[in-house]
Amino acid sequence: MTLIARITAVVQEFAKDVKSLNASKQKKVTVIPITGNTTLSEMHNGAILHITNSCTLTFAANLGKDFNFVEKAIGSIIVQHVAASGVTLNSDSGLILKNGAMGSVYAPSNDNFILTGTYTTS
Repeated sequence: MTLIARITAVVQEFAKDVKSLNASKQKKVTVIPITGNTTLSEMHNGAILHITNSCTLTFAANLGKDFNFVEKAIGSIIVQHVAASGVTLNSDSGLILKNGAMGSVYAPSNDNFILTGTYTTS
């Protein structure tokens, strides 16, 4: 095998490794339908919640630092957010998501959640 052929083979093998590595780094986002009252759990972490009925989302204790999700109220519905004992919910605009609005939730520390988006107080 000539030097050029060996270099070409090494470069091609390297390209396969890079492609494989990039494919393994891609995270697929989970979309979870919510149709009624729900207590959030680890399965909701990092997910997109499609909420299709009026309901209450309860934030359980000990979901952990960096727990997060995005939520979408689909249709003319009202989604209320409540905290379990020992959990704090922080929002500048309220804890209700309704009528096609979207929001995101992030926990900068355990049991402490920040809600940002189109939340209201009523």
